[in-house]
Amino acid sequence: MGRFQKQWALRVLGISCLLLLLFFFFSNYKIARVSGESMVPIIQNNELVLIQKNQPHRYDLVAFEHEGRLIVKRVIGVPGDSYARSGNRLLLGASGSYYDFSYTFTLTQETARELPIGGILQPGEYFVVG
Repeated sequence: MGRFQKQWALRVLGISCLLLLLFFFFSNYKIARVSGESMVPIIQNNELVLIQKNQPHRYDLVAFEHEGRLIVKRVIGVPGDSYARSGNRLLLGASGSYYDFSYTFTLTQETARELPIGGILQPGEYFVVG
């Protein structure tokens, strides 16, 4: 193999590795700009964040789009957690503790009207704050 062929093969190998690395990165992560100040001082308005695409756990920061804006919130309720609403108060219990509530939150009247009186968070359902 000549010198030119070796250089060409190394370049193709390098570009292939770079493309594979970029594919892995962008299939598992997303770079986005935050809009809003609900997570200050942890995350500032217009700050760039690296978002890992995975199943969220309690206390993780999660990001999702709502009305064209990137929203960042903290997960406080995960599938299997129980909740009860009393007026505009939300009582949230960890998995397996239907009456032993771990958290109490005050809801807006609008949110309280939309939320059922009580239940258990199903797969894919989360409570977030921030």
